[in-house]
Formats: sequence, C-alpha cells, structure tokens
Amino acid sequence: MIRFKYRPGDFLVREVYDRARIGDSGPYAIYELTKVKRSTLEAATRLAEAAHVSPSEVSFAGLKDRQGRTTQLVSVRTSRRLELREPGFELRWLGRSESPVDASWNAANRFEIVVRGLKDLDLERFHRNLAEVEVQGLPNYFDDQRFGCLRHGQGLIVRALLDGRAEEALQRVIASPSRFDGEQEGAAKALLRRRWGEWSACKPLARRLGRYLGVFEHLERAPQDFLGAFRHVAHRERLIHLYAYQSFLWNRTVAAWLRARHGEDTLFIDTDMGALPVWGELSNEERSLFERTTLPLLDSRYRPSDPAIRSALLEVLRAERVRPSELEGPDLAGFQFKYQERALLLRPAKLRIARPRRDESEDGALKVGLEFELPRGAYATLVLKRLFLANKRGKLASRPEEERKIPQAKWSSGAANRELRPWEGRERRPMRRDGGGPMRREGGGPPRRDGDRFPGRDRGPERPRGGRT
Repeated sequence: MIRFKYRPGDFLVREVYDRARIGDSGPYAIYELTKVKRSTLEAATRLAEAAHVSPSEVSFAGLKDRQGRTTQLVSVRTSRRLELREPGFELRWLGRSESPVDASWNAANRFEIVVRGLKDLDLERFHRNLAEVEVQGLPNYFDDQRFGCLRHGQGLIVRALLDGRAEEALQRVIASPSRFDGEQEGAAKALLRRRWGEWSACKPLARRLGRYLGVFEHLERAPQDFLGAFRHVAHRERLIHLYAYQSFLWNRTVAAWLRARHGEDTLFIDTDMGALPVWGELSNEERSLFERTTLPLLDSRYRPSDPAIRSALLEVLRAERVRPSELEGPDLAGFQFKYQERALLLRPAKLRIARPRRDESEDGALKVGLEFELPRGAYATLVLKRLFLANKRGKLASRPEEERKIPQAKWSSGAANRELRPWEGRERRPMRRDGGGPMRREGGGPPRRDGDRFPGRDRGPERPRGGRT
C-alpha cells in the first residue's frame, strides 16, 4: 500500500519568503515557526497564550497541514521577544516589521517528501506519470486539506446558509461528531446535541469546549436568531468554511469543464469530495490554452466569457441549487465571497527525485524521496496522487457524501425544488433566521536523480501516523 505522511519526517514543508521585508523595527515581531502534529490555528493559539495577546494579534501567510513537519512565518503584535521551544513547537526569532505577515509574504512552498510502501509496478507508474506531469502539469485543484469541514463531519456550512438552513448550519459547526474528537470534546458535543434548544444548559458545555460561549449567550437573548448567532463564531473559523465552499465550487467547475473537453479519455484521482478528472495527454494547443487560463474563486460579479466555462459553471450551480446572484454570500460578516484568480494548470518546480531505497517500515517494499516547489495555494498531496496514479477511470459524484444527519435536528426544507435561471438579477433571497502561470523547474531538462541525498530523511523513531494514497 502506497503511504505518505507515515512519519512526520516524511513530509516537510517550508515557506519561501522575501527576507528583505524583515527588519529591526516595527510593532510586529516576526518568527519562523516549526510545528509537528499541530494545525496552524492550534499553533497560533499557543503562540498567543505565550505572548499574552489575543489570537487575533497572531498572523500567518497560510494554513499548513497538521500532519508532517512544517515551517512557516508568523507575526505577533507585541513588544516582547519570545523564546519558545516545546515538543512539536519551536519559534525562531527573525526580526520586526511595520506590517503583519499575510498571504503576500509567501512566494512559494518547498516540499521534501518520502513516499513508502512502493512495489515495482508502482515505480513504473511513477516514472511514466512523472514524464507526463513534467511536460503537461495537472489541474490545480484544491485538495483534501481545504475541506476539513467534510473530514470533521460538518459538511459545507455555506451551502446550508444559502439554502436558508441557519439553525442546521450552526449546529453542524458547533456539535458535529468527528472521528478526530478527543474523549472530552466528543462527550461535550454529544451533550450539546442532546440539549440543543436549552441555551442556558449549553453555556457550560461551550466553556468546556473553550469556544462558542457567545453563540449561546446570543441565543439566550434571541432564541430563534440563528443567523445572528453566527456572528459569535470566530472570524477565522467563518472564513475557513467560506473558502471551503468557494473551493468546492471551483473544483467542480474545473471538473465539469475538463469532462466536457475530454469525455471518456479522462483519468480520475480520489479526494474527500469525490473523484476529480485529470488529463493524461494534452495536445500542444490544449497545453498552451491551460497554461494561459485562470479561473477565479467565484463571486456574484463573475461572468465567464468562455462559453465552455460558462456552461460548466451553470451545470455546477444547478446541481447546487444556487443562483449566480447568490454568490455574493450570506448576509453575514465573514461569509462574503471574494473574487480571486487561480491558475488552472499546476506544474512542480525545482523537482528532484532520489534513488529508490528499501522501506524499513514494510518488508519487500521501497521508498522514494522527492523535493519540489509549488506556488502558494497549491497542494503537494495532489501532485503525489497524480504521480502515483494508476490508469483508472471513475465517476464524479454529484455532491460529496457530507449530508450527515445530526440527532434530534429539526431542519427547514430549504429550497430544494427551486428553479434556476442563469444570471438573473442581483436580488437576494431572504435568509431564514430560524432555522500567474506555472513555475519552471530550475535549470531546465529532466528532473535530477540524486543518489547521494535522500530528501526527508529519517529523523529518529517517531510513532507512525499519516495519510494514504
């Protein structure tokens, strides 16, 4: 079985940034944060505690994977200089800045990855796929890390809000059971589901979770104002759900467009949101087109000029039962869709491959190391899935299996039978209160096989855990 992220040392990520932006003065302290088995938000909360500031005073360029070892920039608005080192968490002082770290600081991400559990056939596929990816790239989909709401059983919250199901959306955010819950958190969520509607009784449970107290205080004052209660969900958490739905629509639009162009010649990769099509071989004309094409994260102002993209987008919106005018987002701060261009084609840069070696974690298996660089916002796991893809066909599911039923929930029917007309006026359906181009590889030519250096080399014994292709 092919495995990556088997050990934290198998998946290393480092942000590439411009050091010239860091100086000796300014209100923001700039650090390089290295973390293991912590999400960026968890690390930011720990940093805020150490600095005695609000989590809102901690900024970063992007969210990094919980699994693996990641190094990224963070800023803290404080005059103090922190020294912090503990298991899975280490800060390195870099200097100061007049502005906080944001997405513009992150030029690219550098990856060192070990893939394990390989057999001879896997290596044959890898070398064939490597040649295709080197020349033709792959679709720049958002991968599973963007859709933690699906893995955690919450579903696509913004979809429920657009359907007018504010109560359902709120309960999913707060109380959806997740296979990642610890014992205490799982028990608190179960009690919240059981006591839902008894807002005073929910307040001590929210304190036990360490969040959402303001939600239940609001519902005590206005028991049916579920949309208003969303204003007390942390701003960053609201944005995560917003970006997940925008990314879902982007993936589905690209998938529908590619299926229409390639038909039965399409290959598929597996993701948490279903199988997504990728191309095998492209003509020079198609490759040139894809290299020039960007597709934005959607909002209500976007009007695609390309008829094929327009048709694909309308197909997706009809399946979602969403009008184009509703891509303005729910009438709620932190849930407004924002236009942002995204390249269609992704190609790894500065690619190096190590010679396959024996995998000490599995008898008779091999491991191979890879190093490459990707633009900000691209996903290394997607590249890995494409590089080790068998020639398999699949079916793109119409909607992800995320409509998970929550006990004792009484949901409104929403707008399931509503007819849609393309790009009708910008009127808003009232909410129910109840309820730039690919990066080139350094030096040109084929990727360098390096038998002397093995990227992501083992760093001592660590407990195995991780994802699988």
